Amino acid sequence: MKILLIEDERMLRESLVDLLEIDDHEVMFAENGNKGMKILQEFEPDIIITDVLMPEMDGYEVLMEVSNNPTYRHVPMIVISALVASDQIKMAKVFGASKYLTKPFSSQELRTAIAEVTQK
Repeated sequence: MKILLIEDERMLRESLVDLLEIDDHEVMFAENGNKGMKILQEFEPDIIITDVLMPEMDGYEVLMEVSNNPTYRHVPMIVISALVASDQIKMAKVFGASKYLTKPFSSQELRTAIAEVTQK
């Protein structure tokens, strides 16, 4: 499966790439939403995993851009964030997130979220 990971924290991004590649996913990554949106056009992922709080273009903007684009709106999006407020989670869902994982999350939680969004 092709996964686009958008995460600004380098250590977490590298750990997630390693985990996803161990699970035989093809992974492209970006450190902010602007770069992620450029990669999206060429990579055409099966899933997008995005952080919320990032420089330049945040995760909510990514969700809105993808949801409003007829070419990509079908791509499931998983949000990963340290924000735990229910209004933040609701906002992510309104903007198109399929799943919302709160940091820190386990590798099994991520695997389960990926399985759930690809079964829809």
